[in-house]
Amino acid sequence: KGSLVMGTDSNFYGMTSYGGTHGAGTIFKITPAGTYTVLRQLTNSTDGEYPEGNLLLGTDGLFYGMTGTGGANGSGTIFKISQTGTFTLLRTLTTATDGSNPKGDLVLGTDGNFYGMTSSSGHIFKITSTGTFTSLHTFSGNDGNNALGSLTLASDGNFYRMTSNGG
Repeated sequence: KGSLVMGTDSNFYGMTSYGGTHGAGTIFKITPAGTYTVLRQLTNSTDGEYPEGNLLLGTDGLFYGMTGTGGANGSGTIFKISQTGTFTLLRTLTTATDGSNPKGDLVLGTDGNFYGMTSSSGHIFKITSTGTFTSLHTFSGNDGNNALGSLTLASDGNFYRMTSNGG
């Protein structure tokens, strides 16, 4: 799922939702000449599994992403990875406080933090490049549930989102 993202080294980076040694997906790079390198074989119980959306290139040159499930709590994870494959788990989501099953892409805010959504027990969240996580809003059903797509940062500085039902 998702698209390729060009790194600062002019190579392309992406994720597979399935496959790899553990069947949980991979993070890879491919050169313009077609040389393919797996940077990380995701492991369900530690890294999370089934990556969602695109990798996002941060201002620090690292890529940020999410897995839809897995991790220590089974609710998904948020991670960063370098262009050489150094993987750092930023957050293992906990359903009760963070929501679960993140959807869409992370979005880089004007403040340098990353923003995203979870679909189940829906939350809109902020996470820093060092892993400080803040739940900004929890869907009650009256304001929608089952988030779809990605947050969109508009020119007014606000984020907008869609849900598939509720309201």
